[in-house]
Amino acid sequence: MFKPASFVVLLSLVATPIFAATDCAAMQGCERKFCEIQHEQLKTDLQQELSEAEQDLAEYQADLQQAQQDADADKITKYEGKMTEERRKIAELQQQLTELE
Repeated sequence: MFKPASFVVLLSLVATPIFAATDCAAMQGCERKFCEIQHEQLKTDLQQELSEAEQDLAEYQADLQQAQQDADADKITKYEGKMTEERRKIAELQQQLTELE
């Protein structure tokens, strides 16, 4: 399902290297302020997406535990895969945040 926040993260994935490489302090006036605002917005969006991913991971963990209790091999495989993907996403988001700081 498409989430508006996903679009922001997708945009930030494309834009992050540009802003990470851009030193707002080297700019002046309105250009500098615009750069700083965009930088902070990217950080905020990434932090929100990271929080959502961590919540999703916790939900998948609970679902996995239920599947294990039910001995449902298909669901166990499904949720293990979802957790692996969510951990990868979390690692990418954390890396992007690190690069912005």
